[in-house]
Order: sequence, then structure tokens, then C-alpha cells
Amino acid sequence: MAQTILEAGWLQYVKGNIIFGIKWTEGSGYEVQEFNTHEFINGVSTPMVCRFRKYDTIEDSILDHGKLLSFTRYKSVITSKTYKKSCQNVDNSGCCTDGSTLKN
Repeated sequence: MAQTILEAGWLQYVKGNIIFGIKWTEGSGYEVQEFNTHEFINGVSTPMVCRFRKYDTIEDSILDHGKLLSFTRYKSVITSKTYKKSCQNVDNSGCCTDGSTLKN
């Protein structure tokens, strides 16, 4: 839920039913859509155009997020004992470009 709050501003900024900000990759099984966004590169907010997965519904976005978290890469997120450790492990897994959101 916290990721949705950060990515979609409490669902105020939902485009293409993307509520988790999952990037599009070749072979993902989803159509691609491009949006202007900012990524943090070396701690600096950098404007760029990024490719995201396009979902038919918000439910599809939620289901895809669940699939993503089942990857070995995110095992530490799922097995974390506290929410703080889970959030830190999301960053450690390479999911975040803005680590400043994890400092609190």
C-alpha cells in the first residue's frame, strides 16, 4: 500500500491503471506506454521518459505486482520481520531509484 501511495499519490495520479510504477520489459506480456517522469540518478532527480506496463484495470496492476514480488529477487522483502526492514529490502532489491523515501 505504501508503494501505491508514493507511486500514485493516493491514487490521484493513476495513468494506464499503473499503481505501482512497474516498468515495461520485453516479454512482460503487457503493452507498453511511455510517460514523462523523474528517476533518481546518483541522488539527483532527473527528468526522463520511461516505459511502463499498461494494464486494463487496477486489479490487473495489483495481480502483476504480486507476481513481481514472487521473484527470487524480492524474497527478502517477503520474509522481512518488520515493515521497516521490508521497505529497506525493497530498496536493496533494486526496486527504488529514490532512496530518500526510505529514510523515515
